[in-house]
Amino acid sequence: MTGWRGWLIVMLLHSMPLGCFAGTAGPVVPRSGRSAQDFVPSGWTLERQLTDDLNRDGRPDFALLLSPADQQIDRLLVVGFGDAGGGFKLSAVKADLVMCQSCGGMLGDPLTDFRLERGVVVIQLYGGSRDRWGMTYRFRWQQNDWYLIGYTDEIGDTLLGTARTIDINWTTGAVITTETKLEQQTVTRATRRMAPITLSAATMERVRQAAGIDH
Repeated sequence: MTGWRGWLIVMLLHSMPLGCFAGTAGPVVPRSGRSAQDFVPSGWTLERQLTDDLNRDGRPDFALLLSPADQQIDRLLVVGFGDAGGGFKLSAVKADLVMCQSCGGMLGDPLTDFRLERGVVVIQLYGGSRDRWGMTYRFRWQQNDWYLIGYTDEIGDTLLGTARTIDINWTTGAVITTETKLEQQTVTRATRRMAPITLSAATMERVRQAAGIDH
């Protein structure tokens, strides 16, 4: 294990603005509404809106990313389910997972992807400068809650040409680790029992700890 891996996560946590992963409860979001805009609290802006049938009941649902006026405060993830009356009911609110617009270091905004993929909410973050880091979360509605079903963790040193990617299927426990050094790759595979993590409980620290990633 090279030395930069040991301190990279410390650098990540201490070099960001205070809003990044601050664990705040976030603003109050209405429990129901006629449209996605009704779920945007005062002082927040609807940044992205995605639509799909997320709970497989035949009605359109939505996933929203909301941005505050202060770019050092984390974004808000809001998920709503369509109801029989043509409106929407709040399904989930997450205030400490999708990093703020200024939390990506020299690379700027860390949000690189936000999409719905066959009913799965996918959030991809990437940032840094010489030292790069990235996290991709995948959540799916199952067993009457939102559960983490996949996670990808990336770190790298652009000067040394080293990188490590850990890709985890949280449902099957399959773990694929790819180590890169000067364009030479080593891939290892393993299987682990992963403790269930809901969207409401998911934080970067908790997910990495459950995955056994300490560097």
